[in-house]
Amino acid sequence: MFAVGYFCPAGSTSPTQNECGSAAVYCPAGVGAAQFVTSGWYSTGGVSNQLQSTQQKCELGYSCAGGLKTQCSAGTFANATGMTLCLACPAG
Repeated sequence: MFAVGYFCPAGSTSPTQNECGSAAVYCPAGVGAAQFVTSGWYSTGGVSNQLQSTQQKCELGYSCAGGLKTQCSAGTFANATGMTLCLACPAG
């Protein structure tokens, strides 16, 4: 059985052969290679950024790039899910 957060190429001898690697990728159980996180999504489901097992669409008020979710700072906003950048608030 393969472990989530790890990938196991053909011929692997352990269910934890290779850590997924970083927040930019995720590894559901049974994959032979790390999967890149979709733009506007972030990786989740692991005990660390190196062992993520799923991806989730970025929520309102956040930007998501490289598998990381960042809250928009004061003076910026994200008014749709799946944003990769926070936008500057209009004057006033």
